Amino acid sequence: MDFKIGYSTYLSTFKEQKPFLDRIKKQGRIIFTSLHIPEEINSTYKNQILNMLHWLKERNFCVIGDISRRTLEQFDCTSIAEVANYLNIDMLRIDYGFSVSEIIEVAKQYPIVFNASTLDKKSIELLKNDVVNLKALHNFYPRAYTALSIHQFDKINRYLQNQKIDVYGFIPNINIPRSPIFEGLPTLEHQRHVSPYLNALEMWATGHVNCVLLGDLGLNNFELECIERFENEYIITVPIQLDKKYHYLYNKVFTIRIDSPDYVLRLQESREISTIGTNIEPYNCIIRTSGDITCDNAKYLRYSGEIQIIKTQLPKDDRVNVIGKINFHYKNICQFIPNGYKIKLSEFGG
Repeated sequence: MDFKIGYSTYLSTFKEQKPFLDRIKKQGRIIFTSLHIPEEINSTYKNQILNMLHWLKERNFCVIGDISRRTLEQFDCTSIAEVANYLNIDMLRIDYGFSVSEIIEVAKQYPIVFNASTLDKKSIELLKNDVVNLKALHNFYPRAYTALSIHQFDKINRYLQNQKIDVYGFIPNINIPRSPIFEGLPTLEHQRHVSPYLNALEMWATGHVNCVLLGDLGLNNFELECIERFENEYIITVPIQLDKKYHYLYNKVFTIRIDSPDYVLRLQESREISTIGTNIEPYNCIIRTSGDITCDNAKYLRYSGEIQIIKTQLPKDDRVNVIGKINFHYKNICQFIPNGYKIKLSEFGG
């Protein structure tokens, strides 16, 4: 499963986002921007937008520009094609106010992305008959309790992917939210107050989308490092807290056994790492809860040293030491770690 992530910038936040954008730039990296936010429009709007788009193109970003009828008015254009040529961006995301025939006409000349959340099946089929390489981008929803449920999202995406249409979706970052509502910009309501790193993993692991887009304004260093590590190496960072005697496990990389059951993630190389010259005594043999990290002790004989991450509550066992746990903010990460993938145990005490 490929992992692809893009980011967003907006005219009102562009200046402060430049250092972040410079850090994440790479050839073809997708950047989303909206060209019809009412609060941003002023007497210098047109020039400011052109300057922003020029800066992004200089750094080889692939820009998706979200347009509506308001965009045409602001740039004194009479058609989608005219505004597309004027702005010279890579893809147009067509929002409300345009007919299917208008979208088809511009799609013959220009790459487009349609609104996955709102366009009906009949319109999609008309588009598909006339347009090759269609892409669909879901809405984000600034207002609480207006974003999609997972059931709605799955239903839409299954249909689109069966039509061989790439699907993009937004994840929020409630810690660096966009104005004026400041409640994050998710496609999925249940992700509104969840770590963007966790949200990105969920969208990837569940196969919901071909590309994840961060709707809000950036990431803290830790989350960006986690996402970059996964994007570049496909190593999933697991933020954990370990008892002091097990600190040697921090920053170790393990492979999840391909036959790990639903109950636990088994760390393939752990017995070799943990048992070199060590007799592991029973310690903290308590009930194992989801997110706990365990190490089998000497009573488990040949299994001594095996490290597991617990996915569902298990009874206490005097052969199994509970040695740490996944950080609370990332407690659901086990759901999104497929068997066979590599993980890095990363110290995180927040």
